[in-house]
Amino acid sequence: MRNIQEVLADIERLEPFPTAAVRVLELALSDASNEEIVAVIAADPGLTAKILRLANSARFAPVVSIDSIKDASARLGSKTIVSMVLTTGCASYFMGYGNSSPGSNRSLWEECLHTALVARRISPLVGFPEPELAYTVGLLQNIGHIVLDRFMNAHRDDIVVLVEGGLPLWSAEQRVIGLDHAVCGAKIAERWGLPEAFVKGIQFHHEPAEAGQYRDLCAVAEEAEAITAVALSDNGLSMLERPKSGTGSHLLDAYDVASLMAGVREELTETNLTLA
Repeated sequence: MRNIQEVLADIERLEPFPTAAVRVLELALSDASNEEIVAVIAADPGLTAKILRLANSARFAPVVSIDSIKDASARLGSKTIVSMVLTTGCASYFMGYGNSSPGSNRSLWEECLHTALVARRISPLVGFPEPELAYTVGLLQNIGHIVLDRFMNAHRDDIVVLVEGGLPLWSAEQRVIGLDHAVCGAKIAERWGLPEAFVKGIQFHHEPAEAGQYRDLCAVAEEAEAITAVALSDNGLSMLERPKSGTGSHLLDAYDVASLMAGVREELTETNLTLA
């Protein structure tokens, strides 16, 4: 119980998610017009500067410079702009929170960004119609680790023993700490006032069957994490859940994962360089 109360207190101390970013997400999910989304972003000079920097990066390779959010939305589309808003808003939380080590947060950020990019790319392969929503949930689904990581040093050995014994990481966290990173992440999303799709997507990304109307979204999130875990298995990354089977998921068997991840790594490098 002490662990749970300390984790919940840590969540309450988190800085709020940027108000403009939350409003942009709400508008995007309500099918608001491009003009409404552009107006919210343009009213925040700091957010505008970050979005324009990313929009003018080599990843998007504009023929001529993009000088305004309205121009960026017209050329790249509002859904891409919304993903940019979330990416820029999230980066600072992963890059050095509380007593977590910079190394652990940096690796978590790269894991989450990898997962988001994979989720976007596999959405059309599995018939999920909202790849940008899949991207945003992929980016956020493991955000609970930024809080739980502070408690891991004292409990890591106990959790590792359970995981090596065959228990999923999230289940081991529940047994040792009292709650898992998915529940913790959902509480962070609620604390930030993020829309329900994000709260449920985070909470049930390891249990899609329990997600109700968000089942397909969570299935993509789970699949993206499994693919990323296998693709990054040589990097010593430890916060991703591997596929339930020993060899991988149906997507790992059916598609060229090496080609998929090559494209993802290119996007990741460019995004990190732009946000650095």
